[in-house]
Amino acid sequence: MVNSSSDKSQASSDEVYSNDNRKKYIKRQSHEKKHHRKYDDDISISCLDKSDYKPFNLNIIKGDQGPRGIDGPEGKRGPEGKRGPRGHQGPRGHRGHRGHTGHSLIWKGHWSCEFEYIKNDIVQYNGSSYIAILDNHNSNPTIDTFNWELFAAGGSPGVSFIWKGEWDSTISYMVNDIVLYNGSAYIAVNDNLNSLPTSTDWNLFTSIGPIGPIGPVGPVGPVGPQGPIGPVGPPGPGP
Repeated sequence: MVNSSSDKSQASSDEVYSNDNRKKYIKRQSHEKKHHRKYDDDISISCLDKSDYKPFNLNIIKGDQGPRGIDGPEGKRGPEGKRGPRGHQGPRGHRGHRGHTGHSLIWKGHWSCEFEYIKNDIVQYNGSSYIAILDNHNSNPTIDTFNWELFAAGGSPGVSFIWKGEWDSTISYMVNDIVLYNGSAYIAVNDNLNSLPTSTDWNLFTSIGPIGPIGPVGPVGPVGPQGPIGPVGPPGPGP
């Protein structure tokens, strides 16, 4: 009985001690929570020993930063943003340098072997124009390329059509003469005399169009004025 009472007393004493210790620990934890500071290098962790509920600190040193991970895939292109406001006009630029003085071209008309030409004179010869690149006299522009240079080449001559009116068998026709025959126009492709425009000496130039439909009958006109009295007729035969 004595031992039993003593054991109970010891257990009660241990329970009181444990409860008191636990209250102190909770109070201390509350105090540390209010005044806890975070450090970059060390991390302070408060724990409770299971044997006597006494708190202790465990310091863990922060490790080195790990290597950079692999870049992820490129994301989708986002929507185009709104157009920004127009910017202010920039300052006026500096004035450019003055250009070189241009050449004066002088038109001299048809080339003549009697005239003296100077550089940049322009002449006409055989339908084309030439510019003098050196001073010269009696120098043919088409032959002397040392003194002259082609400025503008002449075009090919055009075709002249001659209208001859109605075709006539007594008239001699030449190439490019045009005549009218049965309402159509024909052009001569060979010189000819008394050759119908429908023959191989002629080509159809413009064809006559079809006859149009008959138009509607017009309205009846107004009654005309009364004519003058006619002369008296001869007397009739007697009885």
